[in-house]
Amino acid sequence: MTESRNQFDWRNLIERLGLSDLGGTTHAKLVDAYSGPTRHYHSVAHIEDCLNQLADCTLPQQQSDPMALALWFHDAVYNWRSKTNEADSAHWAREFLEGCDAAPELTTNISDLIMATRHFVPEPLVDDQPLLVDIDLSILGRTPEVYDHYEVAIREEYKWVPAMTYRRERRSILRAFLKRDIIYNTIRFQALYEDPARSNLKRAIEML
Repeated sequence: MTESRNQFDWRNLIERLGLSDLGGTTHAKLVDAYSGPTRHYHSVAHIEDCLNQLADCTLPQQQSDPMALALWFHDAVYNWRSKTNEADSAHWAREFLEGCDAAPELTTNISDLIMATRHFVPEPLVDDQPLLVDIDLSILGRTPEVYDHYEVAIREEYKWVPAMTYRRERRSILRAFLKRDIIYNTIRFQALYEDPARSNLKRAIEML
């Protein structure tokens, strides 16, 4: 993974958190996972974009660093036929943190942040989870060109799904976002992306 334009590059991040990755083993495995041939959207570029979005929030380091580590891991496991990707990614993060003798509070926080990115769950979001989820969903409110590229990439990731089935399921997912009173949880992301996201979603549904 190339260096992102912010302070959340892997080596500096884990040093600030008091963690260790001897030989960069975990970093290499993460980069390999995000660089797989089927990672058309949930890729290295997605992680870099999320980290840049987090940097733009200019949060205190003690708040932003755990969020950054959660973002590094949040799509680390991505099996298109699985319903446990977030849980499996959180498990990987916990294994790494426990191997570093991280504080249990940090391990739990990062695991919970990753699990919050399931998006369609009944549990309320707490603490920094609303912001992290907004960062993950920021793609919905980007320019039409960027959003359209995202839709193409998602279709590539699910190219094994028959066209009719894909269109039906994708419409259902996009409509679920539109049915929300608000898509984004935080004032910052509502101001930046709420209206563009609704426009992109409506247009995408019409095009399916």
